[in-house]
Amino acid sequence: MKIKTQLLFPFLLLPAIFFAQIKEDLFKLPSYGRIVLVGDGLVERMNEHGYFETLLHAANRNNKLVIRNLGWSGDELGMNFRRPGYGDTDTYLNEIKPDLILAFVGGNESYHQQNGIGAFEKNLENFVENLKKIETRNSEPPKIILVSPIAHEDISRLPVNVSQANNWIEKYTEVIRSVAQSKDLSFVDLYYPTKEKFEQSEEEFTINGIHLSSAGYKTLSGILEKELALKKHEYEKNEAEGLRKLINKKNKEFFFYWRPVNAEYIVGIRKEPFGVITFPPEIKQIGILVEQLDQQIWESK
Repeated sequence: MKIKTQLLFPFLLLPAIFFAQIKEDLFKLPSYGRIVLVGDGLVERMNEHGYFETLLHAANRNNKLVIRNLGWSGDELGMNFRRPGYGDTDTYLNEIKPDLILAFVGGNESYHQQNGIGAFEKNLENFVENLKKIETRNSEPPKIILVSPIAHEDISRLPVNVSQANNWIEKYTEVIRSVAQSKDLSFVDLYYPTKEKFEQSEEEFTINGIHLSSAGYKTLSGILEKELALKKHEYEKNEAEGLRKLINKKNKEFFFYWRPVNAEYIVGIRKEPFGVITFPPEIKQIGILVEQLDQQIWESK
Protein backbone atom coordinates (compact mmCIF):
# COMPACT_ATOMS: atom_id res chain seq x y z
CA MET A 1 0.00 0.00 0.00
CA LYS A 2 1.33 3.42 -0.89
CA ILE A 3 1.52 6.28 1.58
CA LYS A 4 -0.24 9.34 0.20
CA THR A 5 1.47 12.67 0.83
CA GLN A 6 -0.54 15.87 0.89
CA LEU A 7 1.14 19.01 -0.44
CA LEU A 8 -0.81 22.23 -0.59
CA PHE A 9 1.37 23.84 -3.24
CA PRO A 10 3.53 21.00 -4.66
CA PHE A 11 4.78 23.13 -7.55
CA LEU A 12 6.59 25.40 -5.05
CA LEU A 13 8.89 22.51 -4.22
CA LEU A 14 9.91 22.04 -7.84
CA PRO A 15 12.66 23.98 -9.57
CA ALA A 16 11.68 26.79 -11.91
CA ILE A 17 12.86 24.67 -14.84
CA PHE A 18 10.17 22.05 -14.23
CA PHE A 19 8.22 22.93 -17.34
CA ALA A 20 9.01 21.54 -20.77
CA GLN A 21 11.03 23.63 -23.18
CA ILE A 22 9.10 23.21 -26.43
CA LYS A 23 9.51 25.21 -29.60
CA GLU A 24 6.22 26.62 -30.89
CA ASP A 25 6.43 25.20 -34.42
CA LEU A 26 7.41 21.71 -33.32
CA PHE A 27 4.26 20.02 -34.58
CA LYS A 28 3.96 22.04 -37.76
CA LEU A 29 4.73 19.00 -39.86
CA PRO A 30 4.46 18.50 -43.61
CA SER A 31 1.64 16.45 -45.09
CA TYR A 32 1.98 12.80 -44.11
CA GLY A 33 4.19 13.93 -41.22
CA ARG A 34 6.51 11.28 -39.89
CA ILE A 35 7.21 10.89 -36.19
CA VAL A 36 9.60 8.35 -34.67
CA LEU A 37 9.95 7.37 -31.02
CA VAL A 38 13.33 6.00 -29.94
CA GLY A 39 14.51 4.82 -26.53
CA ASP A 40 14.56 1.89 -24.16
CA GLY A 41 11.84 -0.26 -22.60
CA LEU A 42 9.69 2.75 -21.68
CA VAL A 43 9.23 3.36 -25.40
CA GLU A 44 9.06 -0.26 -26.55
CA ARG A 45 6.24 -1.05 -24.13
CA MET A 46 4.19 1.84 -25.52
CA ASN A 47 3.47 -0.60 -28.36
CA GLU A 48 1.20 -2.54 -26.02
CA HIS A 49 -0.96 0.41 -24.97
CA GLY A 50 -1.18 3.10 -27.66
CA TYR A 51 -2.42 5.95 -25.48
CA PHE A 52 0.22 8.50 -26.41
CA GLU A 53 0.06 7.73 -30.12
CA THR A 54 -3.72 8.10 -30.01
CA LEU A 55 -3.26 11.61 -28.58
CA LEU A 56 -0.71 12.46 -31.28
CA HIS A 57 -3.20 11.51 -33.99
CA ALA A 58 -6.00 13.36 -32.23
CA ALA A 59 -3.87 16.52 -32.04
CA ASN A 60 -3.09 16.29 -35.75
CA ARG A 61 -6.42 15.24 -37.22
CA ASN A 62 -5.75 17.03 -40.52
CA ASN A 63 -2.36 15.41 -41.01
CA LYS A 64 -2.00 11.78 -42.00
CA LEU A 65 0.73 10.99 -39.50
CA VAL A 66 3.08 8.07 -39.91
CA ILE A 67 4.29 7.13 -36.42
CA ARG A 68 6.91 4.47 -35.80
CA ASN A 69 8.21 3.05 -32.52
CA LEU A 70 11.89 2.03 -32.50
CA GLY A 71 12.13 1.45 -28.76
CA TRP A 72 14.29 -1.46 -27.62
CA SER A 73 14.38 -2.66 -24.01
CA GLY A 74 17.85 -2.51 -22.50
CA ASP A 75 19.18 0.08 -24.94
CA GLU A 76 21.58 2.71 -23.69
CA LEU A 77 23.33 5.46 -25.60
CA GLY A 78 26.42 3.92 -27.10
CA MET A 79 25.39 0.38 -26.14
CA ASN A 80 22.82 -1.42 -28.27
CA PHE A 81 22.96 -5.19 -28.26
CA ARG A 82 22.17 -6.20 -31.84
CA ARG A 83 23.24 -8.85 -34.26
CA PRO A 84 24.92 -6.98 -37.15
CA GLY A 85 22.33 -6.12 -39.78
CA TYR A 86 19.37 -6.64 -37.46
CA GLY A 87 17.30 -3.94 -35.78
CA ASP A 88 19.76 -1.14 -36.42
CA THR A 89 18.06 2.08 -35.34
CA ASP A 90 19.94 4.35 -37.75
CA THR A 91 19.04 2.11 -40.69
CA TYR A 92 15.32 2.36 -39.93
CA LEU A 93 15.46 6.06 -39.11
CA ASN A 94 16.97 6.71 -42.54
CA GLU A 95 14.35 4.45 -44.13
CA ILE A 96 11.47 6.26 -42.40
CA LYS A 97 12.95 9.77 -42.98
CA PRO A 98 11.30 11.31 -39.90
CA ASP A 99 10.22 14.92 -39.60
CA LEU A 100 10.24 14.66 -35.81
CA ILE A 101 12.14 12.38 -33.42
CA LEU A 102 11.19 11.96 -29.76
CA ALA A 103 14.23 10.51 -28.01
CA PHE A 104 13.57 9.05 -24.56
CA VAL A 105 16.97 8.72 -22.90
CA GLY A 106 18.66 8.30 -19.54
CA GLY A 107 16.52 5.63 -17.88
CA ASN A 108 18.91 2.70 -18.06
CA GLU A 109 21.97 4.93 -17.95
CA SER A 110 20.95 6.36 -14.55
CA TYR A 111 21.77 3.02 -12.94
CA HIS A 112 25.46 3.66 -13.63
CA GLN A 113 25.18 6.55 -11.18
CA GLN A 114 28.36 8.61 -10.73
CA ASN A 115 30.47 6.19 -12.76
CA GLY A 116 28.43 6.80 -15.89
CA ILE A 117 27.19 10.37 -15.80
CA GLY A 118 30.18 11.91 -17.59
CA ALA A 119 30.09 9.32 -20.37
CA PHE A 120 26.33 9.76 -20.64
CA GLU A 121 26.66 13.48 -21.32
CA LYS A 122 29.27 12.86 -24.02
CA ASN A 123 27.26 10.01 -25.55
CA LEU A 124 24.12 12.16 -25.57
CA GLU A 125 25.91 14.99 -27.39
CA ASN A 126 27.18 12.50 -29.99
CA PHE A 127 23.73 10.92 -30.22
CA VAL A 128 22.14 14.29 -30.97
CA GLU A 129 24.69 15.10 -33.66
CA ASN A 130 24.04 11.71 -35.24
CA LEU A 131 20.26 12.30 -35.22
CA LYS A 132 20.78 15.59 -37.02
CA LYS A 133 22.35 13.63 -39.91
CA ILE A 134 19.33 11.35 -40.36
CA GLU A 135 17.83 11.61 -43.83
CA THR A 136 14.54 13.46 -44.22
CA ARG A 137 12.29 14.17 -47.20
CA ASN A 138 13.71 17.68 -47.50
CA SER A 139 17.05 19.35 -46.93
CA GLU A 140 16.29 20.15 -43.28
CA PRO A 141 17.44 17.92 -40.40
CA PRO A 142 14.67 16.31 -38.34
CA LYS A 143 13.21 18.15 -35.38
CA ILE A 144 14.36 16.55 -32.14
CA ILE A 145 12.80 16.41 -28.69
CA LEU A 146 14.86 15.01 -25.81
CA VAL A 147 12.72 13.35 -23.15
CA SER A 148 13.88 12.51 -19.64
CA PRO A 149 13.23 9.25 -17.76
CA ILE A 150 10.21 8.84 -15.51
CA ALA A 151 10.66 8.70 -11.73
CA HIS A 152 11.00 5.44 -9.83
CA GLU A 153 7.72 4.66 -8.07
CA ASP A 154 7.87 3.75 -4.37
CA ILE A 155 6.10 0.43 -3.88
CA SER A 156 6.46 -0.57 -0.23
CA ARG A 157 6.46 -4.34 -0.82
CA LEU A 158 9.57 -4.05 -3.02
CA PRO A 159 12.98 -3.78 -1.29
CA VAL A 160 14.37 -0.91 -3.37
CA ASN A 161 16.14 2.27 -2.31
CA VAL A 162 13.77 4.51 -4.24
CA SER A 163 15.23 7.73 -2.87
CA GLN A 164 18.67 6.84 -4.20
CA ALA A 165 17.28 5.74 -7.57
CA ASN A 166 15.36 8.99 -7.98
CA ASN A 167 18.34 11.03 -6.89
CA TRP A 168 20.30 9.68 -9.85
CA ILE A 169 17.37 9.91 -12.28
CA GLU A 170 17.12 13.57 -11.31
CA LYS A 171 20.83 14.14 -11.94
CA TYR A 172 20.66 12.46 -15.35
CA THR A 173 17.53 14.48 -16.16
CA GLU A 174 19.49 17.67 -15.54
CA VAL A 175 22.21 16.48 -17.91
CA ILE A 176 19.58 15.92 -20.60
CA ARG A 177 18.12 19.37 -19.95
CA SER A 178 21.58 20.94 -20.20
CA VAL A 179 22.43 19.19 -23.46
CA ALA A 180 19.04 20.17 -24.93
CA GLN A 181 19.74 23.80 -24.06
CA SER A 182 23.26 23.73 -25.46
CA LYS A 183 22.06 22.10 -28.70
CA ASP A 184 18.98 24.38 -28.98
CA LEU A 185 16.61 21.40 -28.79
CA SER A 186 13.19 20.97 -27.27
CA PHE A 187 13.14 19.12 -23.94
CA VAL A 188 10.44 17.33 -21.93
CA ASP A 189 10.96 16.56 -18.26
CA LEU A 190 9.01 13.46 -17.23
CA TYR A 191 10.85 12.99 -13.95
CA TYR A 192 9.19 15.71 -11.85
CA PRO A 193 5.60 15.25 -13.13
CA THR A 194 5.70 11.46 -12.67
CA LYS A 195 7.38 11.72 -9.26
CA GLU A 196 4.67 14.10 -8.10
CA LYS A 197 1.92 11.89 -9.54
CA PHE A 198 3.35 8.77 -7.92
CA GLU A 199 3.66 10.47 -4.51
CA GLN A 200 0.23 12.11 -4.55
CA SER A 201 -1.80 9.04 -5.50
CA GLU A 202 -2.69 5.85 -3.66
CA GLU A 203 -2.96 4.12 -7.04
CA GLU A 204 0.05 2.22 -8.38
CA PHE A 205 1.18 3.17 -11.87
CA THR A 206 3.95 0.59 -12.38
CA ILE A 207 4.21 -3.17 -12.08
CA ASN A 208 7.56 -3.06 -10.29
CA GLY A 209 8.50 0.55 -9.66
CA ILE A 210 9.98 1.22 -13.09
CA HIS A 211 7.80 -0.45 -15.75
CA LEU A 212 4.49 1.33 -16.26
CA SER A 213 1.19 -0.53 -16.14
CA SER A 214 -1.63 0.24 -18.56
CA ALA A 215 -2.89 2.87 -16.10
CA GLY A 216 0.64 4.23 -15.91
CA TYR A 217 0.91 4.62 -19.67
CA LYS A 218 -2.49 6.29 -19.79
CA THR A 219 -1.30 8.75 -17.14
CA LEU A 220 2.01 9.28 -18.94
CA SER A 221 0.20 10.08 -22.17
CA GLY A 222 -1.69 12.84 -20.38
CA ILE A 223 1.57 14.27 -19.03
CA LEU A 224 3.12 14.20 -22.49
CA GLU A 225 0.04 15.81 -23.98
CA LYS A 226 0.37 18.68 -21.52
CA GLU A 227 4.14 19.09 -21.72
CA LEU A 228 4.12 18.98 -25.54
CA ALA A 229 1.18 21.40 -25.64
CA LEU A 230 -0.74 19.09 -27.97
CA LYS A 231 -4.08 20.25 -29.29
CA LYS A 232 -6.91 18.46 -27.55
CA HIS A 233 -9.68 16.75 -29.45
CA GLU A 234 -12.56 15.08 -27.67
CA TYR A 235 -13.46 11.64 -28.99
CA GLU A 236 -16.41 9.54 -28.02
CA LYS A 237 -15.14 6.75 -25.76
CA ASN A 238 -15.84 3.99 -28.29
CA GLU A 239 -14.31 6.04 -31.10
CA ALA A 240 -11.09 6.66 -29.15
CA GLU A 241 -10.84 3.02 -28.12
CA GLY A 242 -11.32 1.88 -31.71
CA LEU A 243 -8.51 4.18 -32.84
CA ARG A 244 -6.24 2.94 -30.06
CA LYS A 245 -6.84 -0.70 -30.99
CA LEU A 246 -5.96 0.04 -34.62
CA ILE A 247 -2.78 1.77 -33.48
CA ASN A 248 -1.80 -1.19 -31.32
CA LYS A 249 -2.41 -3.54 -34.24
CA LYS A 250 -0.27 -1.40 -36.53
CA ASN A 251 2.51 -1.25 -33.95
CA LYS A 252 2.48 -5.02 -33.54
CA GLU A 253 2.90 -5.52 -37.27
CA PHE A 254 5.63 -2.88 -37.48
CA PHE A 255 7.45 -4.65 -34.63
CA PHE A 256 7.50 -7.80 -36.77
CA TYR A 257 8.73 -5.72 -39.71
CA TRP A 258 11.76 -4.15 -38.07
CA ARG A 259 12.42 -6.94 -35.56
CA PRO A 260 11.21 -10.10 -37.32
CA VAL A 261 11.16 -13.29 -35.29
CA ASN A 262 14.27 -15.50 -35.43
CA ALA A 263 16.96 -13.22 -36.79
CA GLU A 264 19.26 -16.23 -37.20
CA TYR A 265 17.38 -17.15 -40.39
CA ILE A 266 17.42 -13.56 -41.67
CA VAL A 267 20.90 -12.23 -40.97
CA GLY A 268 22.55 -15.09 -39.07
CA ILE A 269 24.34 -18.33 -39.92
CA ARG A 270 21.10 -20.02 -41.06
CA LYS A 271 20.12 -17.41 -43.66
CA GLU A 272 21.57 -19.64 -46.41
CA PRO A 273 20.21 -21.26 -48.48
CA PHE A 274 16.50 -20.54 -47.91
CA GLY A 275 16.30 -17.51 -45.60
CA VAL A 276 17.66 -15.11 -48.22
CA ILE A 277 14.94 -16.30 -50.60
CA THR A 278 11.97 -16.70 -48.27
CA PHE A 279 12.18 -13.86 -45.77
CA PRO A 280 12.83 -10.67 -47.80
CA PRO A 281 9.50 -10.85 -49.70
CA GLU A 282 7.64 -11.83 -46.52
CA ILE A 283 9.06 -8.86 -44.61
CA LYS A 284 8.12 -6.63 -47.54
CA GLN A 285 4.54 -7.88 -47.28
CA ILE A 286 4.48 -7.02 -43.57
CA GLY A 287 5.61 -3.49 -44.51
CA ILE A 288 2.68 -3.22 -46.93
CA LEU A 289 0.30 -4.39 -44.19
CA VAL A 290 1.67 -1.68 -41.86
CA GLU A 291 0.96 0.96 -44.52
CA GLN A 292 -2.57 -0.37 -44.96
CA LEU A 293 -3.13 -0.06 -41.21
CA ASP A 294 -1.84 3.52 -41.38
CA GLN A 295 -4.56 4.19 -43.93
CA GLN A 296 -7.21 2.69 -41.65
CA ILE A 297 -5.98 4.87 -38.76
CA TRP A 298 -6.27 8.02 -40.91
CA GLU A 299 -9.77 7.07 -41.99
CA SER A 300 -10.87 6.53 -38.39
CA LYS A 301 -9.62 9.89 -37.03
